[in-house]
This record gives sequence, C-alpha cells and structure tokens, in this order.
Amino acid sequence: MSDILFKNGMFYGPQGEFWRGCLRVEGNRIVSVEAVDHPGSESRDSIEVVDVDGGFVIPGFVDAHVHLSSLALKRLRCDLSPARSAKDVRDRLAEWAADNDSPFVIGVDFDESRWEHQKLPTRHMLDGVDDRRPVFARRICGHIGVVNSMMLERIKSRPDLVDRDTGVVTEHAVWEAGRMCEPESEAVIAGTADAIKDLFAVGITTVHDIVEEKKFDQYLTAISKAQTPLRIDALINTNPRFLHRFVSQSEATSAGNLRVVGAKCFLDGSIGGRTAALNADYADHPGWGTLLMQRPVLQTIAGECFDSRYLLAIHAIGDRAVDLATGVVTEFPAGTESFRIEHCEVTAPPQIERLKHAPAFLCLQPNFVRNWGGPGGLNETRLGRERNRWCNAHRSLYETGRPCIFGSDGMPPGPLYGIKGSIEHPVADERMTPQEALACYTATAHTVGAHKREAGVLEPGNFADLVVLTDDPLSADPDTIQVKMTVVDGEVVHRSSGAITP
Repeated sequence: MSDILFKNGMFYGPQGEFWRGCLRVEGNRIVSVEAVDHPGSESRDSIEVVDVDGGFVIPGFVDAHVHLSSLALKRLRCDLSPARSAKDVRDRLAEWAADNDSPFVIGVDFDESRWEHQKLPTRHMLDGVDDRRPVFARRICGHIGVVNSMMLERIKSRPDLVDRDTGVVTEHAVWEAGRMCEPESEAVIAGTADAIKDLFAVGITTVHDIVEEKKFDQYLTAISKAQTPLRIDALINTNPRFLHRFVSQSEATSAGNLRVVGAKCFLDGSIGGRTAALNADYADHPGWGTLLMQRPVLQTIAGECFDSRYLLAIHAIGDRAVDLATGVVTEFPAGTESFRIEHCEVTAPPQIERLKHAPAFLCLQPNFVRNWGGPGGLNETRLGRERNRWCNAHRSLYETGRPCIFGSDGMPPGPLYGIKGSIEHPVADERMTPQEALACYTATAHTVGAHKREAGVLEPGNFADLVVLTDDPLSADPDTIQVKMTVVDGEVVHRSSGAITP
C-alpha cells in the first residue's frame, strides 16, 4: 500500500482558496491535509515524500464528455486539423495513403470554418486521392463528412443523410462510414493506452465516456489491457433496456475503475454541420437542421432509464432539440437525477427559463467557446449575431440552478484550455469565475446522478486523485499553466520531466 506525503505545496481548499501545507495519502485515499510544511509523519521510513516545490495542488480534473475510442483512433488516421483548404485535405489524404496500406483511407478533424474559402471537399476531389480504396474525410464535429465514389457505394444509410452528387454524408451515415473504416482491434487497443496517457498529461483523472454499443467488447479489452487507474463512467449509445448486459460484462472483467452508468441518445447534430435542430433557418443557409428523434421515442427511453435508475445523456445542441429535451424531462418528478443534457448550445431566454424547472444537469463545453464562439467565428456565421449572443451562454445556464459540469467532446481534451474559454467568454455577461469553472471540472462532476463518488475535493476520506500545476489557476493565464504531476487512486500516473522530484 502506498504511503505518500506531498509537501511544500499550495493546496486548494473546499472554500475555493489556496493555502500552503501538505497532504498525505495512504493507499488510494487522502488521510490528512495540514497547514504545515513539515509534519511529524515525514520522518517515517515507509513514507514517500514528494516535494511539489510550491506547485498548486487541485483535485483531479473530470472531462465530463469525451470519446476515448475516437481519441485512440485519431492516432491511426490522417490528421486533417492542420488543413487550410479543400485541396489541402485532398493532398494530405493522398500523402497519407501513399504511406499506409490500410484497406481504407480516412482523415479526421478538418474544420472548414477556419479556411479562407470555406468550401467542403467533394466526392470528385476525393476520387483523386486513391482509385483502389474507399476514402472518407470527417469534419471535426463528427456529424458531417465527405466520401469518395467507392465509399459512397457501400453506405446504406437513409437517403436524406447522403448527398450522392457531392459525397457529403451526415449523422448516421457518418457513423456508418466510420465503423467501416476502423483498423484492426490490436491497433485500437494499443491506441487506447496511448490516449489515456495523453489525458493524464493534461491532468484528467476521470472521464464520462461515450461508448459505441457495437464496439463495447473491443472497448472492454482495451481498458483491461491498459491496466489504467483512470476513472471511467461509461454512457453507452444503446437502448436503455440493454444496459444491464453492459454492466454485467464490465463487472466480469479487469477493466479497472470502469463503471457503466447509463445510455446516450442524439436529438440532433452540430452547428458546424448545420445539422443542429433550430427553431428557425440558419443565418448562412436555408434549413432548420435535423431532429433525429421524435418526442414519443425520447419519452420511452427516458422512462426506461428513470425506472431502471440509469442515467440518460441527451445530446441537444440546437434550441429545437433543447426544447424537446426540456419538455420531456420536466414530465418526471422534480429532484430526479436520471437525466443530463449534453452541450445545450443554442438557447435564448425562453429555453433558459424552462431549464430552471427541468430535473437534469447540464454538460457544457467551454472549449467550444474558444474554438468557434468569438465575433466573426463559426457560430456567428451559422446563427447570426443575436443568436450567437445566447450560444454557449454558460453563466445564464449556470444561474438556472441546474448543476453544470464541463466536458470537451475531445476538441481538445484539455481542462485548462476550457477554463480559459469559460472565464474569457466573448460575451462578458456569460463569463464564469475561475472558482466556478474549476468546480465544474472537479467537485460538481462527482456530485451528480450516478457519477457520485468520494472525490473532487481535497479532504480526508476522499479518493487520492489530484493534479499539481505550475501556477495558480485562479489568477494566472490558463494557457501558461503546465501540469507537473497527475495522481489517480494514489498512483502517480504522469510526471513532467524534471518538474518534481521525490
């Protein structure tokens, strides 16, 4: 059993302030937090002493919405995030294809909103990448992509989700294409272990992970082989009536701190793909987006989760989707902890007012604010100036009284990056304080629904999940702060080179 004393640090207290002292861990629990630099227990032979050298120690970060498998797969695909044009996408895919003998050519994370000429690649352009293999380029949001003619022939999704002239695919057709392009299981399993190391490097100790139903066996194997202490609350993209099977499977494996807590459903798509369901046309294109589920279906699966005491995570980005989600969850008793609404991006005062009475907690993405929320950014282009003022209205949502937690959706998975988006929101009235943002990434995420556990606050009895930062996150620019050390379950899982020495 590990016995570690972290001394000479600034420790984050339950009241939202730092104070100098030390913290002692036995096994996987915090046993003491003291406002002294040199406690008597330091002299014990069995204790490991770690001098954090004035570092700022906070509870481990929670990324409350991530796709771990997607992070693993990204390492095995062509990274299109640096692309600056449709032609650049094609050229990067062709270069990757020349160096890889995979049966498919797939690139991920292009973002045309950052290009000078914001035109998507086309089927004909991707036909020029490789004439022997299916080719697929997926947008960063994961809700829209472009395929070549060979891939187009293999896609069997609804006709309204496939444009056979341009090769543009949306929603279920995107997911179908992605599943066809997955590499061998062993590569995915190895990539998962590397992705978890990346999470530790940015201070993430717990994730709420969205998991595909059909890949759950592979997912369990990957987590088991990684032998990771990462805490994983899995939300399965499945019908809630099948959740007990996934719970039984996970409990029968050596998948560490994994627990299946609920299901995930999609009501709409993304703003970038113009598939988020709005109550009026997009500002830059006719159309109200796509509502993927009708009210009776949502009522049924919400009732199943409520009756079985599972969580239901409801993806709702556009205001029409938010209205649907809010309308259904308010049919359930006040105080229920069965529902969480993911993203909740496009709102206005009517939606915000109704959310005050909705028994759900809200999972928000402050990194989206940084990526696309500023003046002239993607969200303003898609929604217009007035609706953009209420896009990602985090303080207004926070003040509804609904518990708010922060996740990244993997774009990127970095809490410090997200904190800056929250405290420097382009709309001044929507800014959070550093203490509030930190709580959304730590304490609050461990107090809601099936996610409850003894963590998120540095106090005796809680799990020993903590992060050591180089600077004060309450006052320093988050972009200048580095993670010195990450500890999960009392185990040091990340240590920056030369930053801390025992």
